[in-house]
Amino acid sequence: MNRLARIFQLPGLLWYNALFWTLLACLDVVRSIVLAHHLGRTFVWRGLIGWPLADYLTYWLLSLLLFSFYLSTRKLHRGWWALLHVGGAVVYAVVHWVGSAVIAVLLERLFLSQELQALGTLLTWHPTVGADLLYSGFLYALSLGLIAGLDVYHRLKDRSLHALELENRLTQAQLQALRIQMNPHFLFNALNTITMMVRARKNPEAVNMIVGLSDMLRSSLSRETRPFVTLREEMALVEQYLTIEAVRFQDRLTIEYDIAAETLPLQVPPLVLQPLVENAFKHGIAKTLDHATLRIATSVRGQQLVLEVFNSGPGAVRTRASGVHPAQASTLLGSRQRAPASEERPEGHGIGYRNTIDRLLRLYQANFKFQIYHQEGGVLVQLLLPLRETPAEAHA
Repeated sequence: MNRLARIFQLPGLLWYNALFWTLLACLDVVRSIVLAHHLGRTFVWRGLIGWPLADYLTYWLLSLLLFSFYLSTRKLHRGWWALLHVGGAVVYAVVHWVGSAVIAVLLERLFLSQELQALGTLLTWHPTVGADLLYSGFLYALSLGLIAGLDVYHRLKDRSLHALELENRLTQAQLQALRIQMNPHFLFNALNTITMMVRARKNPEAVNMIVGLSDMLRSSLSRETRPFVTLREEMALVEQYLTIEAVRFQDRLTIEYDIAAETLPLQVPPLVLQPLVENAFKHGIAKTLDHATLRIATSVRGQQLVLEVFNSGPGAVRTRASGVHPAQASTLLGSRQRAPASEERPEGHGIGYRNTIDRLLRLYQANFKFQIYHQEGGVLVQLLLPLRETPAEAHA
């Protein structure tokens, strides 16, 4: 692929250029035939060699020079660029006037037994020459506008793709950072529980917990860094996590699931539930000595997937969303009229909450809701995400 095709990202650009001038020549031929018929004159087909064949053949050759001239000036300052191309249009028009006359004579000598017009006659100034020069200048400006527009379009497209690639890399880095931040805290608690079991000589329970911990870490670390996973995959990881936490809290924890079957194939961001469940333990269940309850529920509401995590115990976070009374404690994030950035994030504890909100903002912009309800006896965290089906289901 030549430099021109690489810059404009159009491998057949030169062919399209030749087709453009051919179509213009054909339109002029048709116009001339119609005009001759309207005036009752006989159309001279031999005259096509001099015009428009020589005329547009010259335009085509000059367009190749215009491409090269544009490539050499495309990075100049706008003022210099405009000045050079104004001069280029003048030179283009004059060179076309002379060049088309020379090419016309050469073609007539090659294909006709006798020239229709001598070179001197073709280069004689007459009133239509001025109009021809203006027409040539117009075609120069038209061609320049087309290639400049194509160049700007692909520059913006490349910039957009580059920004999207950087955004995806940032999302992946943020997800990886979330995994790194979550695992040490969880590992500390799990290993501490295993240590207490060994000291209490509960060896079978310790072995089971070690196996469960190993399975969960293996599953977490081996997962692909995809932007979305099915809710079934996400729930499998959460269940592995809860199996270990259930051993820690033993008889004083009840885990409830209310998972709608139609939600399992839907796609969600990876680790979207895990931080919420971990925060429920860290800031709610772990701070009470009473019997605790954790409930995870999913459902479809209209065109939204609803994910809910409820934990009994004290409130996990304080909210600062404007216009919200602490008794209701409802934080709405991701709506189209969000509070200022300084007010929209839950304050206090919880890397999981902050990272979850940041990731959802990047993935869904304004098309999601993150809500926290301080209810009697516990806290309910609710996520409302746009429905996103798996590719297979989307094409079914």
